[in-house]
Amino acid sequence: MAIMDDTTIKIVDYVSRKINGVAAKVTGARPNKAEILETINQLQADECNSHDYTFMRGTANVDGYTVSTTVQTDNPGAPTQHPSTVSSSSVSPTWYWAQKYTNGPTPIKTNTATIPMFPYGGLGALSLTSVLYIVGDNGSGKPNLNDIIASSDAVICDSLLSPGAMSDIPFTFTTKGFIAENETYWVVVKLVFGYDNGINVGIGGTHAATTYGQGCFSIDDGATWPAYSLGSLAFTLSSHTCSYNTTITIPLEFAYIYSIYPATSTDIKSSRLYAYAVDRQSNNPESVPAGSFWVTGSDNIGRTIVGFNSAIKNVETWVVEGKKRVTELVNDTDIPQIPASYRGILKYQAVLEFWALGFGQQDANTANLYLKKIEEQRNAMRREYLPKRSSGFRYNRGGGVSMVAPLDSPDPNRVYIQTGIPYPNRNTNL
Repeated sequence: MAIMDDTTIKIVDYVSRKINGVAAKVTGARPNKAEILETINQLQADECNSHDYTFMRGTANVDGYTVSTTVQTDNPGAPTQHPSTVSSSSVSPTWYWAQKYTNGPTPIKTNTATIPMFPYGGLGALSLTSVLYIVGDNGSGKPNLNDIIASSDAVICDSLLSPGAMSDIPFTFTTKGFIAENETYWVVVKLVFGYDNGINVGIGGTHAATTYGQGCFSIDDGATWPAYSLGSLAFTLSSHTCSYNTTITIPLEFAYIYSIYPATSTDIKSSRLYAYAVDRQSNNPESVPAGSFWVTGSDNIGRTIVGFNSAIKNVETWVVEGKKRVTELVNDTDIPQIPASYRGILKYQAVLEFWALGFGQQDANTANLYLKKIEEQRNAMRREYLPKRSSGFRYNRGGGVSMVAPLDSPDPNRVYIQTGIPYPNRNTNL
């Protein structure tokens, strides 16, 4: 029998023939099929859980958002014929016009927006491309162009504007940011003139400052933001209402969590959430540092629920990276999780266990041969599938996270959080 063909029934039959002389039976000769299968499942669980084998690692996507299909609009400021003005004859062909914007009591995901513009003066045709951003604050009450929450596609405004007339320029957000409840952001319009012909473009706003405060502009790519006296930017924002879940539910297939990171991340290492090594924080989540997660408990079917600091709101899908739970062999065609080259561990060890219980006719020479094969295959499997050793954290079901060292891990920064259901085996120590 080729090891590569080891399905459940072939392994069970191998063991039965060594003990009973015949293929496994449902009833009759002992050990029967069910007893052999139970032993094989226990052996696989013990072996897979004895070390952090790389063949037991896995990832799964989980959702961190609930987004409504409801669309709402917000219109802070009304357009007038006295707009704040930028000019193609300035010292810079690129202008950034910015206005503070404070969201209401409901979190939103950006969809589309319109900004009224008003071209006038100058000679020749207008050449203008515009992009709309929503950005964070730089800590000094001015926009931070390095903290882009949402951004639109580039809009060529030439054919959308007529001299002396106010027109709404539509923007579609290609990066749809999460706008938190009751938080203040900056709406920034980037205007790039193709050439200098003296044309002015008004950015629609109220003549007097609204409750959103006075706007500001930059002609040096955001290095400085002088205040502008003509008033506030007017824009209409279309968005989807949503609620941000500060907890995510880990799929049952995971026995341990190594890390959680955004599915959109281009730098997984720096964006990982790591376990916060204290007792459960569900009653005081704000005390948990951003970039950390904690175990809040489990649901009614045993799936672990983890929480993370609600300040992390810029992605909607997370990837859970961890150790998969051992899957029991049930059907005849099931394949063990132990790699094909090392499944002799299950076959030989099962025969030895039944011999030790007094079933069948034990052969001392064969027993010694099996012991040697088991040791050889186990050592080879560990050399191939065990990474370098490091330390980590483990979540205790009673609450809290304890240090465990050493653990087999390829990354010394990883953490190990045991999920709500313990391993179904006799030895849960790594």
